[in-house]
Amino acid sequence: MSSLDFIQKDFFWKNDRHFISHLAWQKHPYIVFINWGHFCKQPVLIATTGGKEGIALEHEGAREGIKKELLYTLQRMFGKTTALTGFAHTHWWTDPFSEGAYSHLPVGVESKQFDALAAPIKHLHFAGEATTQRYLATVHGALLSGKRAAREIALGMLEK
Repeated sequence: MSSLDFIQKDFFWKNDRHFISHLAWQKHPYIVFINWGHFCKQPVLIATTGGKEGIALEHEGAREGIKKELLYTLQRMFGKTTALTGFAHTHWWTDPFSEGAYSHLPVGVESKQFDALAAPIKHLHFAGEATTQRYLATVHGALLSGKRAAREIALGMLEK
């Protein structure tokens, strides 16, 4: 999974949707645009792509080319764009700690499996976005699960 985060001068899309899908052939298909502006009230979109396309985007290292292609995609989707005022690109595929990994739900997963991943083993506590069913695969889920694990540790220390 790779994401391209950018801030536009103004909203040129309807701000009432959380996700905007784009299904068309192009060099790097941005499968889903996350409308971050819906939450932060600023004109921010996050373009995501995964698999071979995500790897290719990261290894190209062509920041200006990626921005140009992304703006072209938005122009085709909405018929217009506004000035780009900020841009960031993740590097999860080459990050030595994640190596492009993120959690996903395989067919047949059950809610009790999230609880099993989050369950402490003696004094070892687990946190991370994969340990929360409600906020799976999000930074928010990782943050909240870390707070949960910290509470469990603190409560365990108080019981001694």
